[in-house]
Amino acid sequence: MAPKKGGSSGSSGSGSGASVSCNYCTETLLLRGYNWRDGRTDALFAIGIIVMVTLIGCLVLATRFRWIRQKGTDKLRHFGYFLATISTFIFYLFRVIDIGLGESGTETTYLYFLTYIFTYLFQQLSELLILGIILRTLCESTSARGVQKMNGFHIAVIILLTLLSAAAYGMYIAQIAYTLIDGSLYDDALYYNTGHVQLSYQALYFVVSIYAGLLGLFLAAKERTKVCNSRLDCRSLLTWL
Repeated sequence: MAPKKGGSSGSSGSGSGASVSCNYCTETLLLRGYNWRDGRTDALFAIGIIVMVTLIGCLVLATRFRWIRQKGTDKLRHFGYFLATISTFIFYLFRVIDIGLGESGTETTYLYFLTYIFTYLFQQLSELLILGIILRTLCESTSARGVQKMNGFHIAVIILLTLLSAAAYGMYIAQIAYTLIDGSLYDDALYYNTGHVQLSYQALYFVVSIYAGLLGLFLAAKERTKVCNSRLDCRSLLTWL
């Protein structure tokens, strides 16, 4: 995400010395929206509310129902699941609040841009955790031989994605700092470099997601074949008896 929503109103920032200071921290910022008249924005707001309620239901489901707790023998994966769910919930909470303030035409200061740092953080954290949990779950499958040996490859992929995400996040923080100091929403060089790193992360994430989906379908098919063969063996045994 990028701090592109909103525009400033009021006087220009004070102070033009060589020392680095938060010249625009107290400048007035008007969050501009459509006053709840844009169907797309209203739909995003409603979807955010629905997703948050669904995530709360997922947490209740995982903690209250005994049969799910008994199946969850992998504590690391369960911890990742909880952390991913909470991170996703906080991300959508920030998004819903941001949309609500924008559609209401709220007037605030440039310090509001700091909220985008936390929104971006929880978005990246939830994405990495969800993908990591999926890959870890696939590695525990007994449907095909050699799947468990791919765990090292999956860890390397997650580490690479984490490094790209951390680089993009650091550059994003620098962009927010530039906005608070200079008052401009974007520094051209920093903006394009950040875009390149984010594009690399998103491209790799997309490829790994497709790979995980195909691997999941393959393992599901192998599991179904394994079950069918077991049933056929049982039927053959009963027929012979």
